[in-house]
Amino acid sequence: MITNFYPPIYASSSPTTCASLVVRMPKSLHRELVEVANKEGASLNAFISTALGKAVGQPSSEP
Repeated sequence: MITNFYPPIYASSSPTTCASLVVRMPKSLHRELVEVANKEGASLNAFISTALGKAVGQPSSEP
């Protein structure tokens, strides 16, 4: 019998709830993302969150 060690993840209806995500990627991609985020004056987390939000059509929270 296979046991699920991780609880299921459900989408939150609250826009203020934060979630974590671990993504494995090549070091070269990570390095490029850091460089671009730095050029834009953003943290890597903010840069990736914005890019993912744009990919699914979320409006930008930028002023």
